[in-house]
Amino acid sequence: MTWTLRGITLVGLGLSFATLQSLRGFALAILLLLIEQFLEHSVFLFSAIHVTPMPTFEYDPAKWQSVAYVRLERGGRVHGHALGLVFSDDSYAIQFFDLLRTWNLGEDEDLDNNICLSFVKDSDQFYLWLYPNHNRTPVVQSMKKLSERAYHRRENAEPFLITISMIFCKPFLDRGGIASFLKEVGSEDRFLMIAMRPSFSEAPETIREIRPITKWHYKVRSKTELSKRDFEFAYWQRRRFI
Repeated sequence: MTWTLRGITLVGLGLSFATLQSLRGFALAILLLLIEQFLEHSVFLFSAIHVTPMPTFEYDPAKWQSVAYVRLERGGRVHGHALGLVFSDDSYAIQFFDLLRTWNLGEDEDLDNNICLSFVKDSDQFYLWLYPNHNRTPVVQSMKKLSERAYHRRENAEPFLITISMIFCKPFLDRGGIASFLKEVGSEDRFLMIAMRPSFSEAPETIREIRPITKWHYKVRSKTELSKRDFEFAYWQRRRFI
């Protein structure tokens, strides 16, 4: 690209001197030289789009009914904690958890925080967020390939990766379940994310056909604590203008 620009400039300089009067030719030559230098030192954006796995089912927020906190007990002692996502439809829950597991590269344990889970407190309700981490291995690999392609095309090309992903954000009234979970489970403690269904008793029951996902990370903020570094910040900024 650089030598192409220089070749075009040299041809232009030769033609300008050969065909125009000396003063006009000199002015045009200077203009062509300045344009060539500008283009040669400009940073060109070399962009690509990375699409994270999207739902293969029709998203219906009404089927995700609530969130439950579950103490895992054995012999009368608590040995673990679980966050239950309560769905009204078992088949929908299966597809939902399949998508989450796909974000986690098919694994049952999320050691690298591939599935981002966050809680944003707003008055008497929590907004629960689930979305794929934009630093997942496939995204990093895509950025690396894009950088290599950009460098081969032009030395001063800047890679620009656009990532498209699904974001689940759902508000729940704080009836104690989320608050209890946040009180008893540290932000880097091991816990399970399980699928549940409503039952005729007061507490929902586990959908045992769906394997739980082991999580180690989550984030909690009040809406006033969100900053530009938080992925959820843009949502609250948009709400101010709606």
